[in-house]
Amino acid sequence: MSEHYMPFIGAEGTLSLPVEAWKRLGVGPGDKVYVDVDEDCGMRIYASREHYERALALREYREYLQLHKPEGVDLAQDFLAWRKEEARREESRF
Repeated sequence: MSEHYMPFIGAEGTLSLPVEAWKRLGVGPGDKVYVDVDEDCGMRIYASREHYERALALREYREYLQLHKPEGVDLAQDFLAWRKEEARREESRF
């Protein structure tokens, strides 16, 4: 479930988020967080290096798929159609 917060930028360029946001991430004073800034999504804050690296790997994989997919193919629609067919097959076995 996604939650939204209204941070503000301090005079020295610091980003302040409400305590609820930090609690949701499971971090507190002195903890390190990882920030990803890009032109598509804006900014994302990750509570651990593991989450940050996983998000980067997924983005790289999506970019790879977009570059190498055949023209006119919608991978998401193809996957959903395949999954529906698999579900139908599974149901027919029982």
